[in-house]
Parts: sequence; C-alpha cells; structure tokens
Amino acid sequence: MMYSFDIFDTLLLRPYTDPQEVWRVLEEREEVKGFAKARKKADAVSYKRSTDEERETSITEAYDLMPKRYRDMMEKEMDLEREILRANPEMLELWNELGKEGKKRIIVSDMYLPADFIKLLLEENGFSGWDGFYLSSERNARKTTGRLFEIMLKEEGVEASEVLHIGDNEWSDVKVPQEMGIQVQHYKKISVRLFDDFPFMRQVNQRLAGVLALGWQQYKRKNPVFTYWNKLGFSMGGVLGYLYVSWIVKVAKDRGINHLMFVARDGYIWQKICNTLYPEIKTDYFYAPRLTSIAVLGATGSDPIAIADRKQYMERHLQGIKPEEVRQKYSQYLKQFTIDEYTALVDGCSSGFSAQRLMETAVGHPIFSFYLLAMAKMHNAGALYKTNNYPLPFQMLSEFLFGSPEKPIKDITLNGPIYNDEPSKEELFKMSVADDIAEGALACAKKLHDEGVAIAPDDWMEYVTLFMKDLTDEDRQNLEQARNAADVEQKCFYSVMWRPRIRVKFWNVQLWIEKWGRFTFYFYIVFLSHRYRMRIGRGIEFREVKMLQIM
Repeated sequence: MMYSFDIFDTLLLRPYTDPQEVWRVLEEREEVKGFAKARKKADAVSYKRSTDEERETSITEAYDLMPKRYRDMMEKEMDLEREILRANPEMLELWNELGKEGKKRIIVSDMYLPADFIKLLLEENGFSGWDGFYLSSERNARKTTGRLFEIMLKEEGVEASEVLHIGDNEWSDVKVPQEMGIQVQHYKKISVRLFDDFPFMRQVNQRLAGVLALGWQQYKRKNPVFTYWNKLGFSMGGVLGYLYVSWIVKVAKDRGINHLMFVARDGYIWQKICNTLYPEIKTDYFYAPRLTSIAVLGATGSDPIAIADRKQYMERHLQGIKPEEVRQKYSQYLKQFTIDEYTALVDGCSSGFSAQRLMETAVGHPIFSFYLLAMAKMHNAGALYKTNNYPLPFQMLSEFLFGSPEKPIKDITLNGPIYNDEPSKEELFKMSVADDIAEGALACAKKLHDEGVAIAPDDWMEYVTLFMKDLTDEDRQNLEQARNAADVEQKCFYSVMWRPRIRVKFWNVQLWIEKWGRFTFYFYIVFLSHRYRMRIGRGIEFREVKMLQIM
C-alpha cells in the first residue's frame, strides 16, 4: 500500500479558519491599504483563467494582475506563510510511523506556491523523506480534475487500488480520487471539528477561531477523555480569563505594579493563568470573607437591595461582634503578605467593592484594584475592564466560571480560612466542576498567549454574546445546573441561564417571569435602573423590555 497526502489543512496548518486571512493580516502588518482586496481579486481572476485553460495558476501570475504598488508584497506573503504554517501533530505522528514501517509516502496537493518553497516548508516542519512529490503548480495539473492523480499513478507505476489518499477537501481529496478507484481517508479539518463542538465559534473572527482550533486539537490529543466543564472552561473560561489577565498585567506593568493579590474565590483561575503566562509577576491568593467585611464596614454600598441584605445578615449573625477587634484580627492575617504601593488587588464582579475597602481599612492606605465588571461608580483608585454599566448576563456566567473548588468561607484566621461545613447543593455542584473548568481554561489561555492573540474588551463582550445566543442542547442541559448565590448568606441562588420578559407599570406591577427567583428579580430591577438610568416612581412605565436572548 502506498500513502499519498494533501498538504494544506492536512499536513500543515494555519492559525486561521480561512486561508485568505493571510492577506488581511499582511495588509495590516505592512500597513498597505487595499492589498487584501486586490490580492483576492487577482487570485480569483488567475484561478478562473487557469481553470478555463485546464492548468494551474501561480503566485507570480496573481501578482502580475495586481497594481504595481503591490508587487513587492509577494516575498512578504511567502515569508508570512513560512512564519505561520506549522506541522499538524496528528499527521506528523502518522507520517513518522509509516516511515518507520518502510511504507511509501508521497505528496499530492493543489497549490499555487512554488514547489521549492513548499518542499522547504514541509522539511522545516518535520515532513521529510517523501518518495514522490506531485504539486499542481509544478506539474501544471490539478487534483480537482483528476489529472494530478493520473500523473502520480503513471509515474509511480501503481494501480489506483494500491493507493490510500489522505486529505481534507471533500471534492479533490475524496470524491475525485474515489471515482478513480483510489482508496481515500477523509481528514476532517480541525476548524470544522472545532465548530462541531462549539457551533457559536462559526461567527468568531478568523484569527481567534483559527488559534482556538489549534488549541482544541492539542487539548483533545492530551486529554482524550474530557467533560462538558472542560469544554466550557476552554471555550469561555480560557478566552475570558486570558483577556482579563493579559489586560491586568499590561496595566500593572505600565503603572509599575509587580505584585497582584487575587481575591478568593473568584480569583482562583485568574491566578493560575497569571502564574503560567506571566511568571515574572508575583501573585498571592487571599481571603476577604463576607462576615469580616460586613463586621468591619457595616451595611454600606450603593445598591439598596444589597444594603438591606447586609443589614439582615448583621442582625442574624453579627450581634455583639466588635468591628475594631475584627479589623485588627484581619490586619494580622494580611501581615503575611507584602502590601505596598507596588501591590494591586484583582477582583471579579462587584457592586460594593467590599474586598478592596476591607483591605484598605486593614492596611491603612489605598490599594489599586482591578475589576472585571462593576455596577457602581468606581471606588478610589481602580481599573475597570469594560464598563460601569452592569451587564448581568456576563456577570452571572463569569462568576460561575472563575470560582474555586473550595467550600464557602465563613471567617479567616491566621492559620487560614474557616469553611462552611454544610455548603448548599448549588455550591457543592459548583465545587465539583471547578477543577475541570480550570483545566480547560488554562489550556486555552496558554495557547492564546503563545500565539500572541490580541483581543479588545468589545470583542470579549461580543464573544460571550455569540455563545449565549447559540447554546447547544448540551449547553442547556449542563448550564441548567449552574447557579450563583444572590445573597450574603448564600441561600438564594439564580441560574446562569435566563430570558426575562418584563412589563412593569407603577404603581400597579405586572410581571412575566421565566425561571426566576426573588433575588434574580431584585438584580434585574437594579440592572434596569442602572442600564436605562430610570428612577422608579410615579407615572413611569416599562413596556416589555427584552433582554439578551439566551433561552
């Protein structure tokens, strides 16, 4: 048996889901306006011309059709291809195994790039020692018509049935050779496999989706058995975690900050990502329990619902507690850390900035702080990732994603946290999947960092929105179990999946509620008041406000 291989999307991979993305990247890198459009047009014209004449085109022919100002880009395009192309680890493993077994391996591929250049790319990526080389640009014949296969069979002196061809294209690598009697093995593109597992990623930009496809292939090879929560960690926790942490590190370095303190329990995965991607940054993981915070700070904040919740907590659990004694005890706990002007706090979603306020009260000076989301005006010196508007859909998902596998924390001592020994079933579930989420998130974040992917905050919001609007049955079945605590005592929980339809007419209130709890509704009212800057009062009427479509 002789084995023949396609090259692009089979032996060699690009970090893009569309090969023409190379031209857009080159235009952006070289700052040559209009290049990508001109290159695409030239490619289409040269391809049609060569097809009509039953031959292959070349990169030189395409560039001859372009305006002269773009002619010097040809070498730069080939340099970029050489830079970004890399071996497909699945195919490299097969290639080497066949070589060790003494099997005959040949290359049969359609490509307009020069043969010498393609051979160099293959050898640089580990694909050497082939027994035959058939490239359309060199042979002036294509697989799509079957002529390149005919040439290969004749020169190799073999029958069609003696060849197994492996490639990704359903026409030129499957249908055409199959009709000629050649055995075929369809190699499914890694981007297609990514979209099968994560349908919403079909709408993600080419660069990000391409890198995620490479990362997902790599992750599954190392972890052939994985859970839904590994997948969620990879697709959501890894992308959001990478964006947030890389932004934090950039801002921190610009400000001369070299020590980051991640607040438990939201900072669990963020610290793991930071330690892996930026080992030069010193990090600590510390606790700021609600009991300690409320005992020291009282029922403060900007949210009346949250203030009422804290007052109720104080009445039930903090009677007779002396705030100064609690503050002093917490100050002793913080002394194990070096907290100076080069230190910053990292938190997730906040309305009262309780961890920051508690730390500042305990150490006696301001602490620069980073927040993913906030629904109130920023407290003292701080940096907010996206917006002061409180995007509840993103808060609910991120709060669930980035938590630790620890039990809820009741109090803190010099020896560490005191946990709640009777966590709710919602917390137990969250704890049971946290490590799976962390594993997937870390793998994804590392891949994005290694590939140097740059994503803006607005892209992050769009990415989450795409996920929420295109949930699969698997997403729904699993996320139905994902819930976050809505109150200080962590007894009331709301789902990360919801689709509200609200009709509120004051003073007569009418509501349509789907899968809501009391605190979920409270949060919605607060969200709407901040989002639309409306004051609940006489004569105000909200007519069926439709939020982000999730369900």
